[in-house]
Amino acid sequence: IGVDASDGSDEPQLHPDAMDMYDARIETDFIVREQIAWVKPFNHDGLAPNGSFPRPWGVLLNNMHEVVIIFQKPGDREYDDMSESVIEDIKINKTENEMCDDVWRIQPDSWSPEYAEGEDIPVFPDKLVRRCIQLWSYKGDTVLDPFLGSGTTCKVAKDMERDSIGYELREELKRDIESYTGV
Repeated sequence: IGVDASDGSDEPQLHPDAMDMYDARIETDFIVREQIAWVKPFNHDGLAPNGSFPRPWGVLLNNMHEVVIIFQKPGDREYDDMSESVIEDIKINKTENEMCDDVWRIQPDSWSPEYAEGEDIPVFPDKLVRRCIQLWSYKGDTVLDPFLGSGTTCKVAKDMERDSIGYELREELKRDIESYTGV
């Protein structure tokens, strides 16, 4: 889960860390399944994501990774209503697949909203979301994104034959999310 802590000022902002998400989880009964380090290589201009200020006490380290935390609702998984082909279709060989590692090197994407001008919206790459959905859901499952942003999770879930629910607090993004996701 990525969180943008920017307040729009020129002052450096620290990104909330994974512990903030764990603290928020305490208020629910969701279970933490996995934690993944998403390593973001330098962008096409040779710059690290998020820069730093050139003097002591103004320096922010280059933000080269984000923590992705996978939560699961409590309870046992019901397989009774799932066909054998759906279960077999998702099998993954852990020893031959890099997505089963806890460090993922995936190039970031960029996206500019058409309707909500001036909004800084972090966007997850389709590849990152696709891996999460493939590893932790079956066709027909529902995927939850409590920080919808651009709507990548809903877009990829639809492409992968999953239902999705997304929450976004910024009402001004609604038209952009609908346009981007086709939902």
